[in-house]
Amino acid sequence: MIDVAIQVHGAVALEHGHLLEHLYREVRAPRIYEGTSEIQREVIARDLFRQ
Repeated sequence: MIDVAIQVHGAVALEHGHLLEHLYREVRAPRIYEGTSEIQREVIARDLFRQ
């Protein structure tokens, strides 16, 4: 949802102090963490299937 709102509002949404900028920062960290965990699961699964 945040991504769509930023697309609609454009670069203005990412200006310091804008509400959407704040919300984007809030959801960004969990996305990075989730991506890292997903990659880690994939690496572990590949290793298990090789054995």
